[in-house]
Amino acid sequence: MVYESKGCPQEQDLMDELCPMTGFWPYFFSLQYFIFLKLVLMTLLYALFAATASRLQTETDNIWKFQRYILVVDFAHRLPLPAPLNIFWYIYFVLKWTYRLVTCYFCCRKGRDATDGRRNNVLLPMSDESDKYYGQRLSEEDYNYWRHLAREFALKEELKEEDKDIPKREWEAVQTITEEIEHEKKVLRQLKGKVTELERLMNQSHVYLERIKHLATKHYGNDTGVSGGTGGSQSLVH
Repeated sequence: MVYESKGCPQEQDLMDELCPMTGFWPYFFSLQYFIFLKLVLMTLLYALFAATASRLQTETDNIWKFQRYILVVDFAHRLPLPAPLNIFWYIYFVLKWTYRLVTCYFCCRKGRDATDGRRNNVLLPMSDESDKYYGQRLSEEDYNYWRHLAREFALKEELKEEDKDIPKREWEAVQTITEEIEHEKKVLRQLKGKVTELERLMNQSHVYLERIKHLATKHYGNDTGVSGGTGGSQSLVH
Protein backbone atom coordinates (compact mmCIF):
# COMPACT_ATOMS: atom_id res chain seq x y z
CA MET A 1 0.00 0.00 0.00
CA VAL A 2 1.54 3.25 -1.14
CA TYR A 3 1.21 6.19 1.22
CA GLU A 4 -0.10 9.35 -0.44
CA SER A 5 -0.58 12.64 1.36
CA LYS A 6 -2.96 15.35 0.33
CA GLY A 7 -1.67 17.41 -2.55
CA CYS A 8 1.18 14.97 -3.32
CA PRO A 9 0.98 13.13 -6.63
CA GLN A 10 1.92 9.51 -6.94
CA GLU A 11 4.89 10.43 -9.08
CA GLN A 12 6.70 12.48 -6.42
CA ASP A 13 9.25 15.16 -7.07
CA LEU A 14 12.54 14.48 -5.30
CA MET A 15 13.07 18.19 -4.62
CA ASP A 16 9.68 18.65 -2.97
CA GLU A 17 10.17 18.77 0.83
CA LEU A 18 6.46 18.68 1.67
CA CYS A 19 5.78 15.27 0.14
CA PRO A 20 7.13 12.24 2.05
CA MET A 21 9.34 9.71 0.32
CA THR A 22 8.46 6.04 0.51
CA GLY A 23 10.59 3.03 -0.16
CA PHE A 24 13.59 1.16 1.26
CA TRP A 25 16.39 3.68 0.77
CA PRO A 26 14.92 6.57 2.82
CA TYR A 27 14.53 4.26 5.82
CA PHE A 28 17.98 2.78 5.26
CA PHE A 29 19.70 6.19 5.15
CA SER A 30 17.67 7.41 8.14
CA LEU A 31 18.66 4.40 10.25
CA GLN A 32 22.29 4.73 9.15
CA TYR A 33 22.26 8.42 10.06
CA PHE A 34 20.86 7.78 13.55
CA ILE A 35 23.29 4.92 14.21
CA PHE A 36 26.33 7.00 13.21
CA LEU A 37 24.93 9.95 15.15
CA LYS A 38 24.60 7.83 18.28
CA LEU A 39 28.11 6.39 18.00
CA VAL A 40 29.87 9.62 17.07
CA LEU A 41 27.84 11.77 19.46
CA MET A 42 28.60 9.58 22.47
CA THR A 43 32.32 9.52 21.66
CA LEU A 44 32.36 13.26 21.02
CA LEU A 45 30.53 14.06 24.26
CA TYR A 46 32.88 11.80 26.23
CA ALA A 47 35.93 13.46 24.66
CA LEU A 48 34.57 16.95 25.41
CA PHE A 49 33.80 15.97 29.00
CA ALA A 50 37.27 14.47 29.49
CA ALA A 51 38.95 17.57 28.02
CA THR A 52 36.90 19.89 30.23
CA ALA A 53 37.62 17.81 33.34
CA SER A 54 41.36 17.70 32.63
CA ARG A 55 41.43 21.46 32.03
CA LEU A 56 39.55 22.31 35.22
CA GLN A 57 41.26 19.74 37.42
CA THR A 58 44.05 22.14 38.38
CA GLU A 59 41.58 24.94 39.15
CA THR A 60 39.03 22.87 41.07
CA ASP A 61 40.43 23.85 44.47
CA ASN A 62 40.41 27.56 43.64
CA ILE A 63 36.87 27.36 42.22
CA TRP A 64 35.68 25.59 45.36
CA LYS A 65 37.32 28.18 47.61
CA PHE A 66 35.80 31.03 45.60
CA GLN A 67 32.31 29.50 45.73
CA ARG A 68 32.66 28.90 49.46
CA TYR A 69 33.82 32.49 50.00
CA ILE A 70 30.86 33.83 47.98
CA LEU A 71 28.49 31.65 50.01
CA VAL A 72 29.93 32.90 53.30
CA VAL A 73 29.78 36.55 52.19
CA ASP A 74 26.21 36.11 50.94
CA PHE A 75 25.20 34.52 54.22
CA ALA A 76 26.89 37.31 56.19
CA HIS A 77 25.07 40.07 54.27
CA ARG A 78 21.70 38.40 53.91
CA LEU A 79 18.87 39.69 56.07
CA PRO A 80 17.90 37.46 59.00
CA LEU A 81 14.19 37.64 58.12
CA PRO A 82 12.57 36.42 54.89
CA ALA A 83 11.03 38.70 52.29
CA PRO A 84 7.56 39.29 53.79
CA LEU A 85 9.02 40.16 57.20
CA ASN A 86 12.07 42.16 56.16
CA ILE A 87 10.21 45.43 56.82
CA PHE A 88 10.69 44.84 60.55
CA TRP A 89 14.42 44.40 59.99
CA TYR A 90 14.62 47.68 58.11
CA ILE A 91 12.78 49.43 60.92
CA TYR A 92 15.22 47.93 63.43
CA PHE A 93 18.13 48.97 61.22
CA VAL A 94 16.88 52.58 61.05
CA LEU A 95 16.46 52.72 64.82
CA LYS A 96 19.89 51.21 65.34
CA TRP A 97 21.44 53.69 62.91
CA THR A 98 19.75 56.57 64.74
CA TYR A 99 21.00 55.25 68.07
CA ARG A 100 24.53 54.97 66.73
CA LEU A 101 24.34 58.46 65.30
CA VAL A 102 23.31 59.84 68.69
CA THR A 103 25.94 57.85 70.58
CA CYS A 104 28.56 58.86 68.02
CA TYR A 105 28.01 62.48 68.89
CA PHE A 106 28.60 61.81 72.58
CA CYS A 107 31.56 59.52 71.85
CA CYS A 108 33.21 62.16 69.69
CA ARG A 109 32.54 64.72 72.35
CA LYS A 110 34.08 62.48 75.01
CA GLY A 111 37.01 61.89 72.69
CA ARG A 112 37.57 65.61 72.39
CA ASP A 113 37.31 65.93 76.16
CA ALA A 114 39.85 63.13 76.54
CA THR A 115 42.15 64.92 74.09
CA ASP A 116 41.80 68.16 75.99
CA GLY A 117 42.43 66.34 79.25
CA ARG A 118 45.54 64.67 77.77
CA ARG A 119 46.77 68.06 76.70
CA ASN A 120 46.30 69.24 80.26
CA ASN A 121 48.11 66.09 81.54
CA VAL A 122 44.77 64.61 82.63
CA LEU A 123 43.77 61.16 81.34
CA LEU A 124 40.01 60.65 80.94
CA PRO A 125 38.86 57.05 80.38
CA MET A 126 36.73 56.36 77.33
CA SER A 127 33.53 54.36 77.58
CA ASP A 128 32.88 50.90 76.20
CA GLU A 129 30.47 52.30 73.65
CA SER A 130 33.19 54.45 72.15
CA ASP A 131 35.55 51.47 72.02
CA LYS A 132 32.85 49.42 70.34
CA TYR A 133 32.21 52.20 67.86
CA TYR A 134 35.86 52.67 67.00
CA GLY A 135 36.33 48.90 66.76
CA GLN A 136 33.56 48.49 64.14
CA ARG A 137 34.92 50.76 61.47
CA LEU A 138 35.27 47.86 59.03
CA SER A 139 32.31 45.99 57.60
CA GLU A 140 31.78 42.26 57.86
CA GLU A 141 32.73 41.88 54.21
CA ASP A 142 36.05 43.60 54.91
CA TYR A 143 36.66 41.33 57.88
CA ASN A 144 35.91 38.24 55.80
CA TYR A 145 38.16 39.48 53.01
CA TRP A 146 41.08 40.24 55.30
CA ARG A 147 40.56 36.96 57.15
CA HIS A 148 40.80 35.14 53.83
CA LEU A 149 43.96 37.04 52.93
CA ALA A 150 45.46 36.27 56.34
CA ARG A 151 44.79 32.56 55.88
CA GLU A 152 46.35 32.60 52.43
CA PHE A 153 49.38 34.46 53.80
CA ALA A 154 49.74 31.97 56.67
CA LEU A 155 49.47 29.07 54.22
CA LYS A 156 52.14 30.60 51.99
CA GLU A 157 54.41 31.11 54.99
CA GLU A 158 53.95 27.47 56.00
CA LEU A 159 54.80 26.38 52.47
CA LYS A 160 57.89 28.60 52.54
CA GLU A 161 58.98 27.06 55.84
CA GLU A 162 58.49 23.60 54.38
CA ASP A 163 60.49 24.61 51.31
CA LYS A 164 63.26 25.85 53.58
CA ASP A 165 63.30 22.53 55.41
CA ILE A 166 63.56 20.53 52.17
CA PRO A 167 67.32 21.24 51.60
CA LYS A 168 68.00 20.44 55.26
CA ARG A 169 66.17 17.12 55.01
CA GLU A 170 67.94 16.33 51.74
CA TRP A 171 71.31 17.13 53.33
CA GLU A 172 70.49 14.89 56.30
CA ALA A 173 69.52 12.09 53.91
CA VAL A 174 72.79 12.56 52.00
CA GLN A 175 74.74 12.46 55.26
CA THR A 176 72.96 9.27 56.31
CA ILE A 177 73.66 7.63 52.95
CA THR A 178 77.31 8.72 53.16
CA GLU A 179 77.66 7.23 56.63
CA GLU A 180 76.11 3.97 55.44
CA ILE A 181 78.50 3.88 52.47
CA GLU A 182 81.49 4.46 54.76
CA HIS A 183 80.27 1.67 57.03
CA GLU A 184 79.91 -0.66 54.04
CA LYS A 185 83.43 0.27 52.90
CA LYS A 186 84.77 -0.49 56.38
CA VAL A 187 83.02 -3.87 56.39
CA LEU A 188 84.40 -4.64 52.92
CA ARG A 189 87.93 -3.74 54.06
CA GLN A 190 87.54 -6.06 57.04
CA LEU A 191 86.31 -8.85 54.78
CA LYS A 192 89.20 -8.25 52.40
CA GLY A 193 91.66 -8.47 55.30
CA LYS A 194 90.08 -11.71 56.50
CA VAL A 195 90.22 -13.16 52.98
CA THR A 196 93.91 -12.19 52.72
CA GLU A 197 94.63 -13.79 56.09
CA LEU A 198 92.78 -16.92 55.00
CA GLU A 199 94.85 -17.09 51.80
CA ARG A 200 98.05 -16.70 53.84
CA LEU A 201 96.99 -19.52 56.16
CA MET A 202 96.15 -21.72 53.19
CA ASN A 203 99.55 -21.06 51.61
CA GLN A 204 101.28 -21.74 54.91
CA SER A 205 99.31 -24.97 55.32
CA HIS A 206 100.26 -25.95 51.79
CA VAL A 207 103.94 -25.36 52.59
CA TYR A 208 103.64 -27.42 55.78
CA LEU A 209 101.98 -30.24 53.86
CA GLU A 210 104.76 -30.21 51.28
CA ARG A 211 107.40 -30.42 54.04
CA ILE A 212 105.54 -33.27 55.74
CA LYS A 213 105.29 -35.07 52.42
CA HIS A 214 109.00 -34.56 51.75
CA LEU A 215 110.00 -35.78 55.22
CA ALA A 216 107.66 -38.77 54.97
CA THR A 217 109.06 -39.72 51.57
CA LYS A 218 112.63 -39.40 52.83
CA HIS A 219 111.93 -41.42 55.97
CA TYR A 220 110.11 -44.26 54.24
CA GLY A 221 112.76 -44.31 51.48
CA ASN A 222 115.57 -44.90 54.04
CA ASP A 223 113.62 -47.68 55.72
CA THR A 224 113.19 -49.45 52.40
CA GLY A 225 116.94 -49.23 51.62
CA VAL A 226 117.95 -50.61 55.01
CA SER A 227 115.59 -53.58 54.79
CA GLY A 228 116.92 -54.41 51.29
CA GLY A 229 120.59 -54.46 52.41
CA THR A 230 119.90 -56.84 55.33
CA GLY A 231 118.19 -59.39 53.12
CA GLY A 232 121.18 -59.50 50.69
CA SER A 233 123.68 -60.17 53.41
CA GLN A 234 121.58 -63.00 54.78
CA SER A 235 121.46 -64.64 51.33
CA LEU A 236 125.21 -64.37 51.02
CA VAL A 237 125.71 -66.00 54.40
CA HIS A 238 123.54 -68.90 53.38
